[in-house]
This record gives sequence, C-alpha cells and structure tokens, in this order.
Amino acid sequence: MIYYKKGADMAKTLKEASEYLGKSTKTISRYIQKGLLNPDRLQSAQGTLEYSFDDKELEAFREKLNEKTGQTERQDRQEGQKTDRIEAFLLEQIRHKDRQIDRLTSLLALTQNKILQIEAPKQDKGSKRLALLLASLLLIITIGLLVYNLLPILRGLLK
Repeated sequence: MIYYKKGADMAKTLKEASEYLGKSTKTISRYIQKGLLNPDRLQSAQGTLEYSFDDKELEAFREKLNEKTGQTERQDRQEGQKTDRIEAFLLEQIRHKDRQIDRLTSLLALTQNKILQIEAPKQDKGSKRLALLLASLLLIITIGLLVYNLLPILRGLLK
C-alpha cells in the first residue's frame, strides 16, 4: 500500500470527518471501502494507518448525502400519501360492511318476529324452540357471510 499526502488542504481525521458528516467512524470506513470517499492514507509514527480527509471532498460528499436524504424524504411522503389513500379506502369498505351488518341484523330481527308470530298460536314449547333454533341458524349463517366478506379487508389491514 502506498502512503501519500495530497496537499496542505487536508484537515480532517477519521473522527472529525465522521462528526462533520454526522455518521459513525464505522460508516465512514465502509464509505472508504466502497470507494465513496478517498482520503489520504498516512502511516503514523506508531505504524498505524490514519486517514486525512480533504475538506472540499467532504463538503461535496455531504451535499450528495443531503440530496439523497431529500429524495428519500420525498419518497417517504409519497408512500405516506399512498398509505393514507389505502387507509381511507379500507375505512370506507368497513363502513359499507357495517351498514350491511345493520341491514342484515334488522332483517334477522324481522324474520325472528315473523317466525315467533307464526308459531305463537300453537303455544307448543317444541315449536317455540324450533323457531328460536331457526332464527339462531339464520343469525349464524348471516354472521358467517359477513365474516367471509370481511376477510379480504382484514387481510389488507394486516399487511
């Protein structure tokens, strides 16, 4: 490995560069490994490798990072708007299903009343039980249909 110094305008160490960019020293080291940053490599008196960063290069790199962050923020806003539209659609679907449930509940109550009115004159306990059993069966079927219709919406909410 060749150790050299580009010029006198080199001012920042690895730690100073990490503080300047607002990144950890490990992140700065990864940038160097990927070739995103090209500091001078200097051998210290103790024989260890030290980096010396050019102020201009760091400023240009920081601007690139800020530009990339701005793009990410725009993408996040767009995703948030998309999520808001999906949420509004799902809420409308839930309201629609609630109205269906209310209508079915009303129909079920009417059906139960009619069944009880038909069976009332007989005063037979077995007939009343049969009427209640039929009404309960209708309720179970209605609830089953509602759950079946709500499953796709619930799956969409859980994704």
